[in-house]
Amino acid sequence: MPDSLSSSTAQRQRTASTQLVSESDVKLQSYPDARVLIVEDNALSRMTLARELEKWGIMPEFAVDGKHALYRLENEDWDVVFMDVAMPRMDGLDVCRTFFESHPSSDLPIVAITATSSSELKEKAIECGMKGVIAKAHLAQATNLVLSKFLG
Repeated sequence: MPDSLSSSTAQRQRTASTQLVSESDVKLQSYPDARVLIVEDNALSRMTLARELEKWGIMPEFAVDGKHALYRLENEDWDVVFMDVAMPRMDGLDVCRTFFESHPSSDLPIVAITATSSSELKEKAIECGMKGVIAKAHLAQATNLVLSKFLG
């Protein structure tokens, strides 16, 4: 095998091995001043996401339905919002759509959290102004990416 091919393979292997680190090996930044709103009607899902955010030094606040969420979005400043899509009184897509219609210049990062992340739902979420969609099954991993992108 030629030396250039051998060294290229070795380089790819080194790169791959440095990318495979466990979550415990990653030093999380701390964002204790970040204002994060979790909009979720399910108590277990709220607490799961809250625990993940606490790893980042964030003490999130909550809204338990769409109407409550819209009130909080209209009256308080937030750095990031995690919004369940299926909620009572007003779903997450309608909350987002209503908020951005009344605040067209806002760049507030609202990220959908949902039990299913179909391509149709992703498209609807982006259309109403959400910055992305996270499946609840992948909440822990995706939370790290969202916080790094919007707070880091």
